[in-house]
Amino acid sequence: MPDQSRFRRIVIFLISLASGSALYGDETQSVLRNKSLASDHLVAYLFILFITTTVLILWILSTKFESRKRFKRLLQNSNETILICNTKGAIKECITGVFWEDSLFDFFEKENHWELEQSLQTVTALNPEQNMKLDLTSLQLEQERYYQLVMQNLYPLRGIRGISVTITDTTESKQLEKRLIKSRETASHEARHDPLTAIPNRLYFNETLSRHFFSLARHRDKTICLLMLDLDFFKKVNDSKGHDVGDLVLIQLSRICTEMIRGADIFARYGGEEFICYLDDLCLKEAFIVAERMRNKIEEYEDWPGGLRLTVSISIAEYEGEKNPEELVKKADIALYNAKAEGRNRVCIYHGEG
Repeated sequence: MPDQSRFRRIVIFLISLASGSALYGDETQSVLRNKSLASDHLVAYLFILFITTTVLILWILSTKFESRKRFKRLLQNSNETILICNTKGAIKECITGVFWEDSLFDFFEKENHWELEQSLQTVTALNPEQNMKLDLTSLQLEQERYYQLVMQNLYPLRGIRGISVTITDTTESKQLEKRLIKSRETASHEARHDPLTAIPNRLYFNETLSRHFFSLARHRDKTICLLMLDLDFFKKVNDSKGHDVGDLVLIQLSRICTEMIRGADIFARYGGEEFICYLDDLCLKEAFIVAERMRNKIEEYEDWPGGLRLTVSISIAEYEGEKNPEELVKKADIALYNAKAEGRNRVCIYHGEG
């Protein structure tokens, strides 16, 4: 019974401490007055301390566990891989993600190795607060993928020896960027090329002529010439053979003339059956030879659709210090009008409006 009595006294003491009341006041006071029960008090306090400490530790561990679970879920849903490597690129630890190579150099293509090596050396001179970004490619399952690396120098930090490398797969964004660039280039090409003949249109020609025209001020020993061409009696072709045949004629004419000029020259559709040609660094005499060859080729050509025989009127205007491209084009237009007035199927050089 002594053990039961001692246990009863401890329970009464704990209840009195918990309730703070005098419900068991008389018996509690007698217990406190009994010095022989000091050891029971100590046991009770130690028990309370143990319970409190245990509950606190369990709460801290539970909170930490839940935080880690949330953090792990976050990393699992991320497209990033976080690594720790040394200055040679050897992997020391994979913090998150999947990385099956032993070295960064094994993962990325050989053409990236020099840039990667230089970056690993450079990042060691940075503070941990600074980072270095690098865009590299890797061939995965015979498909080129794009990655961005963010490197941080962790060597100055206590307890961590290495370089932190965060690898993000940027393939989708890069592919989207390429599609957008291609889309803009396609739109620009379509805006500057004739949809029927696929040769440059008036907009492209005017933009290019302006760039070349103003460069002439820096090269006074250089000259250019413009040819303007117009199919003779093309309206009769459309009226008699139909617009489908007329379109085939324009396509064929574009091909013939484009094959007769150099890479630095430009042959463009200026509107309707009218074409214009930029001859780079040719004098008037040389331009006349080119124009006559075109005129003869078109006149002698026998494979026009519908069994047609066609001729063309051509004008020539040489750069003579005009202030703007429009003045030079106007000269070519005046000479073309003269070629038609003189009977068509001829080359006419601009000699002034008179």
